[in-house]
Amino acid sequence: IKEAFPTHAILAEESGKQGESEYTWVIDPLDGTTNYAHQIPFFCTSIGVELKGEIIVAAVADPIHRDLYVAVKGRGAFKNDRKLSVSTTQDLKDALLGTGFAYQKGAELAKAVDILKPFMEITRGVRRCGSAVWDLCQVADGRFDGFWERHLQPWDVAAGILFILEAGGKVSRFDGSPSTLYDHQIVVSNGRIHQQMIDIIMGAAE
Repeated sequence: IKEAFPTHAILAEESGKQGESEYTWVIDPLDGTTNYAHQIPFFCTSIGVELKGEIIVAAVADPIHRDLYVAVKGRGAFKNDRKLSVSTTQDLKDALLGTGFAYQKGAELAKAVDILKPFMEITRGVRRCGSAVWDLCQVADGRFDGFWERHLQPWDVAAGILFILEAGGKVSRFDGSPSTLYDHQIVVSNGRIHQQMIDIIMGAAE
């Protein structure tokens, strides 16, 4: 990247921010580190290119399943040359969702469980696969109908945000307001069940 775009900035999990530019490459070399360490096959490498607050290009490599996800703003999202599209599920009771928990315990874990419980009671199920980037790709691919998580970093969501939007889905904060890379929380869905998800999350937070 530095050879091809020497003036661009890089924001990566292990090395932090390098350089200043209107273009920033947001990189997670290994999302799902604990899965990788335990030989659980859900981890990937994620790259998103940010321009003036928006992700314009994204790529995610899932080496175990031999899947390469790519997206360009305004040109769609693809997995191995197949165009991605979110699911058509209309009601939360028919939905399969994904989520993740932060490493924090105590009060933060209790908050996460408070949100999880009603989703478990209402939906067809909730999966916690251990890689936020991989989960977001599954929403874009129509396998999951939605996903939510707190305490995320920019490199956890950069590529996934573009995949969701280009596949026809919706991205927001927990309260339904527009989301950015730097909010540390995200709700994504096929769009059809989004408000239902927001209602559950905000109700649990009261």
